[in-house]
Amino acid sequence: MTSIDILFSAETSPAAVICSLSGIAGQTQSQFRLIVAGTPELQANPIIQSLVRVIEARGATVDWFARPAGEALSERRAFLLAHATAQAVLVLDDTVWLAPATLRDLLTAQEQYGGGFVGAFPHDLSRMPAYPTPRAVLFDGPAQPHLPESDPAAALHQGSNVYDLGLRVPPGAVYPYAVRSIDGCVLYDRALLERVGGFGDTGQHAEAQLRLLEQAGGYGVVPSGAFSAIPSQLRQQVTLPTPQPERELV
Repeated sequence: MTSIDILFSAETSPAAVICSLSGIAGQTQSQFRLIVAGTPELQANPIIQSLVRVIEARGATVDWFARPAGEALSERRAFLLAHATAQAVLVLDDTVWLAPATLRDLLTAQEQYGGGFVGAFPHDLSRMPAYPTPRAVLFDGPAQPHLPESDPAAALHQGSNVYDLGLRVPPGAVYPYAVRSIDGCVLYDRALLERVGGFGDTGQHAEAQLRLLEQAGGYGVVPSGAFSAIPSQLRQQVTLPTPQPERELV
């Protein structure tokens, strides 16, 4: 079985972090190591402490490192990655709740299709009417190295309603689709990620994913199983991933 570390930066708000940790605590794949970089105030929150105990009781290991509020994303991500030792690392935003099978599905996709990364785009259900219905391009795999600029299918991604897409997938199945970049909930092959220099100077997913697409390929999956824990009307108060264009399914 592939070993996995979850890299979790806890700094948004107690409510969002609690929501995210509750999703982690409910994963059917409960054997993992959760590496948290968070403020001392969040670490001291009694509800957060209770959720950490639940995660540990279900078979996971939790390492919480106190980090200052307002730390640069590049420093925070580099710190988390430096403490990872597993074959796969899941980089999870603290504004994302995961459905119970999400971690299992991402690991299954990675084992079946390979590639440098596999992402589950977080659905913002409060924005559902505003999302365009995507035409996505699914593929059978395995993932292949490519330049995203030369692949029109990679235009599909953030900003489209992949939630509806997932509803059309047979129960228990997971399908990959082409992306240029994806964030919020992304599983990486750690060795490949480190080989391309990690998250670079900015700490953003896009830099690393471009290099990984060129060397090993990467993709998103439907159904996603990731959901935004913060409704769109509160986005002005919290920094969230910026939606980008998407692309086609057959």
